[in-house]
Amino acid sequence: MNGAAVLALSVVTPAYNEAENLPLFHARLVAALAGLDDLDGSWEWIVVDDGSRDGTSDAVARLAARDARVRGVRLPRNAGSHPAILRGLAESRGAAVLVLAADLQDPPELCAEILARWRAGARVVWAVRRRRDGEGRLAVASSRLYHALLRRLRGARGLPAEGTGFCLLDRGVVETVCRRARPPVDVFAAVGRLGVRSAAVPYDRSPRRHGRSGWSWSKKVRFALRSLAGAR
Repeated sequence: MNGAAVLALSVVTPAYNEAENLPLFHARLVAALAGLDDLDGSWEWIVVDDGSRDGTSDAVARLAARDARVRGVRLPRNAGSHPAILRGLAESRGAAVLVLAADLQDPPELCAEILARWRAGARVVWAVRRRRDGEGRLAVASSRLYHALLRRLRGARGLPAEGTGFCLLDRGVVETVCRRARPPVDVFAAVGRLGVRSAAVPYDRSPRRHGRSGWSWSKKVRFALRSLAGAR
């Protein structure tokens, strides 16, 4: 862990085979944060390359060469998005940390509203999916069942009943999660067990722009079973 925060905001992005999406993500993130005067450029973007097999690492390196706020971390093998998120949290230096995937299904433009909820006193701000374009009924129903079981069986009562696409965490929450959680773990469920003050911001999820998700059904089922079995 990096101890006391030295920046206003860290954005942590797990990325697996996202070379095409990362430049688009960077452009949208920069535009979304440029209008926030109180940040005054005090932010970083940590991209955790989760053992990608395409040009993800090269894409991160090119972005970092142009923008010093971009930092890349590479995992030696594909460990999954939640271990990648944990690594990014451990590397973060922000007073608040936004966890946001690289596939652009979740909008960086929501940053302003999420940060406003944090400044109003919420230690966790959940982005709750209101509409999920590109996802079938089975996927939506399975996700809701999984999150309901996490709340009931694993004590993650702070987790939104609808599940969450991404979230913002206060520095103190980040420190606690990094100290307690060990892979394999659902990071969002670990946050939901803390019982801290939270807020929710609804949004509509977009279809994936480029590439295919590495989050296959088999991976989802294995991860869900491990999480529900009690990994913390």
